[in-house]
Amino acid sequence: MDIKKTLLIGLLLLSVNFYGQGFETQKKFSLPEEMNFEDFIKNSQKVNEFYSFYHSQYLYYDLYIDNEEGDLFQMEYSLRFRKRIINDSVENYTFQLKDEMSLGKEIRMEIEEKELDFYNVIYDKKWVPLTAVLDTVFELYNDLLTQKDSNSFFKNLFLIEKWIKTKANGPIAPFQKLRHIDSVMFNEKKISSFKPVLVGSSIRKRAHIYVDSEYTTQQKIPFNRKNKEETPMFFQENTQYNWLFESSLDYSNFVYLVNFKKTIVKEYEVENKFISPEKGQELLNKHEKTVLEKLELAIKYDSKFKQSIQHFNKQ
Repeated sequence: MDIKKTLLIGLLLLSVNFYGQGFETQKKFSLPEEMNFEDFIKNSQKVNEFYSFYHSQYLYYDLYIDNEEGDLFQMEYSLRFRKRIINDSVENYTFQLKDEMSLGKEIRMEIEEKELDFYNVIYDKKWVPLTAVLDTVFELYNDLLTQKDSNSFFKNLFLIEKWIKTKANGPIAPFQKLRHIDSVMFNEKKISSFKPVLVGSSIRKRAHIYVDSEYTTQQKIPFNRKNKEETPMFFQENTQYNWLFESSLDYSNFVYLVNFKKTIVKEYEVENKFISPEKGQELLNKHEKTVLEKLELAIKYDSKFKQSIQHFNKQ
């Protein structure tokens, strides 16, 4: 194979990998005030043919980015740094760009820069790991209401802004995607204007949703067999169960960095994990109908970022 063909194939693979990293099909629901939905999740209850198996609790910290004009919010995108703590032990960091859901649009774009451990920002002539900067921000944000003059907190917010300016025209996946969406709107100057606007934490209770082998046979549904790395241990050990979705119950607290006011967001989310996207969407629609009727949930579209900014803008 000649060099030109090899290079072309390589570029195509990079394009598929970058722009295809990037879509999730999900349903979001708001919760009735009178229902203790945490008990429902943790007790792994069943609704019609859909079983639920509670398996873990995550702690998420999020730092959302926008500019003073709120361009990302107005164009229905959210951009955030996220730290995940899984079952009090495993930690990872990502930088994510997402778009908003709406009526008739249940597929969300999700573009991630996953390897944040490789990045540093210079402070006082020393290189500081980006993850260490994020850790400091997340450790201190709860004190904002009583310690608005926290020098360490604001120093590290400044370092986040500095990193963004340094990488605005670089190969950072969310920035590349924004330039691909609109290279005039999201030019280097615009991306350089981004800064932290919202910080918060979420307790997320996670559960597998599945059907049994009898229902699988009756409905002629293929078994969701993925490779070992992608298939949860629960389904490796219980092969009679057919994995369909992952569900999350989120209780989130956010602080708005414009006026230091707080808000709380509660929601239930179900994400399609089925091997066939089309069949998974059909089953996801059926599950949605079931929880709307049986559990009296309500459909929700707006992200936590959008809900929070809308809340603060009304104040």
